Amino acid sequence: MQGLPIEEGGSVSQEKERTVDIEEIDPGVRKLVAWLNDIGFTTTDSGDGLSKFACGIDEALAFPHVALRCEPSELIDEAQRLRVRLALRGITCTAPDGAFPLRPMIEASYNPVDGVAVIFLSNVSDAMLGDK
Repeated sequence: MQGLPIEEGGSVSQEKERTVDIEEIDPGVRKLVAWLNDIGFTTTDSGDGLSKFACGIDEALAFPHVALRCEPSELIDEAQRLRVRLALRGITCTAPDGAFPLRPMIEASYNPVDGVAVIFLSNVSDAMLGDK
């Protein structure tokens, strides 16, 4: 069993101590989530846009996605680091443009009320990672 960090509140460093079985991750983003954790990101939520619907969960997002958490002071640098690491794997992220099919995107946000900084990666799946 490979453990991955998950979010349950507290600081990012505290989250690194909590783990979840990789088999609990949707199969279409399992490799992606493992890779992101291996290169130092803290993943907190994910979905492949298909598996949860097949299980009867209607509230799931209908596209592959991974949410990552970081310290607020590192938000911009971590979002840029993610963009570069994806580019090294041949995945180019774009700005939202309404095009279909949806293209890989990175969004970064900060909530000053609870102090949470989140990076949201969408429209990237295991199939796009290749074997690098």
